[in-house]
Amino acid sequence: MYMQYQTCMLEPAGIEAMRSLTDQYSVGIWGANPKPDDYETVSRLVRECGVSYVNSGLPKRFMRNMRKSESSGNLQMANQPSTAEIMDQNSKTWPKPPKQTVHLGL
Repeated sequence: MYMQYQTCMLEPAGIEAMRSLTDQYSVGIWGANPKPDDYETVSRLVRECGVSYVNSGLPKRFMRNMRKSESSGNLQMANQPSTAEIMDQNSKTWPKPPKQTVHLGL
């Protein structure tokens, strides 16, 4: 499933709704910010909402910030996959069959 980012996705009710959705489907997000995307937003979408991938226009500093985070162990401590694992997972993304009807209310 492919969805446009909304700021309410990172609010408590939005996180809960997104988790309900990502428990059933592989979910990708586009347009993670009206301004250039930042590492914190992308990281929260993956870590807190269970999003499988984020497709966006990343600024040049994004990878530098990601490398800094990886080198300090933040991604591993948060059970986040490495960059290579994310790329591998993205190439194998298939929708999960729904277990039940989910009403997001976003």
